[in-house]
Amino acid sequence: MDQIFPCDSSISPDANTAMTDIIPQKLNKVCFVSLYTYPLFNPENQSPFGGSEVRVAMITKELARRGNLDISVIVFDHGQPHIEIIDNVRIVSWKGLYCRESVNPSGISVSLYARAMSLISRTITRFIQAIRPTKNQQPVFGKIGQLTIFQPDISTYDEVDADIYVIVGNGELTAKLAYFCKRKGKKFVLLSGSDMDFDPKIKSNPSYVNSYGVSGYSMQYALENFDLCLVQTEHQQNLLSRNFQKKSMVIRNPVDIRPIFPRQHKPETILWVGKSDQIKRPELVLDLAEIFPQYPFTLILNLSKNEIYADCISRAKTLPNVTILPYVPPDQIEKYFAEARLLVNTSQFEGFPNTFLQAAKYGVPIISLNVDPGGMLSQHGCGKFCEDNFEFLKNGLFELVTNKAGYQKASRNGLEYASKYHDKEKITEQYESAFLSIQKT
Repeated sequence: MDQIFPCDSSISPDANTAMTDIIPQKLNKVCFVSLYTYPLFNPENQSPFGGSEVRVAMITKELARRGNLDISVIVFDHGQPHIEIIDNVRIVSWKGLYCRESVNPSGISVSLYARAMSLISRTITRFIQAIRPTKNQQPVFGKIGQLTIFQPDISTYDEVDADIYVIVGNGELTAKLAYFCKRKGKKFVLLSGSDMDFDPKIKSNPSYVNSYGVSGYSMQYALENFDLCLVQTEHQQNLLSRNFQKKSMVIRNPVDIRPIFPRQHKPETILWVGKSDQIKRPELVLDLAEIFPQYPFTLILNLSKNEIYADCISRAKTLPNVTILPYVPPDQIEKYFAEARLLVNTSQFEGFPNTFLQAAKYGVPIISLNVDPGGMLSQHGCGKFCEDNFEFLKNGLFELVTNKAGYQKASRNGLEYASKYHDKEKITEQYESAFLSIQKT
């Protein structure tokens, strides 16, 4: 099928333009709900994003390029046009729903564009809050236990009017989307975000609240009402089957195995990438930097929890071998992998970190404190898995940087693993097949 628009095009229609006037109707309309993904379509926007957003952006761009599905993504309102077509993907802003972390903390240099957009967003938010009715006065769409779903919570979904709605991770937004799909007769697809999505406490403990403050009954509703669940690893598949007696399909995370930047000949930097929150544990990599002052460490630390972020910034000032970067544009992030000697992961848990694949494609060995998705480290030999033991992490890091033969083997294994299991062309075919199949049921 011919592409409607050439790749890398960007069309910004008037906010009143009907979506059907922009791209002719196709057989299958698939809408991804991924609020933090806009910077991956518009790099001028300096808002935070993570591995889930990288995954969604890559999948949606590839699906749109193939031309067999009509692809939309719902994102935060950053003051951009309400509807844009970028890389053949329809980007729809959720009017009035803003990204709170859009601006870096005080003292960090950000572009005038980012500052201006933040000021506009805050001003509009205050104005809307002043004139709009309170939630108790807004029309109710439905309820899930104690969770009330108001009409504005689903109005953007109604506007898009897709056949299939897709969301990453299990939270309140996921439950609301599942409820909307059930009421409206739409197909609901859940993409796993992390192992936490399938925690047995969701079902066994009615008062359960997860690490991000999401109620168990919301999470259970989403798990009981999906039409299709796509998980990242066999481990997640087993968790869902064992804890909730539900079936799923394993589709691994995609990566473009072609390098964007040349690999540095003698890389020195030990790299860490993640958010400033209690799950990612960035303070532990600073502990490593203190133990190994002879090695330079670089942290790409996206703002999430202000207190953790401020503590890391303050502590890094006392460590001359540490550089903290608060934000790196998505089209520049791989430069740091190309220059890295090792990638360190200190998370309590993950789904399948996109950073592991970015490291692997550049032949960067990985050392991970408590995350080993699909046995990438322990079974496929792409680095070292430390079983949540900091002493193992410390000793393993030293061994990797000093054992040339072991380092080179891990480097080769990473390249082979990414190419064999995660090539984006193969992964996109699997996603397309899944979406086309579900529409027939």
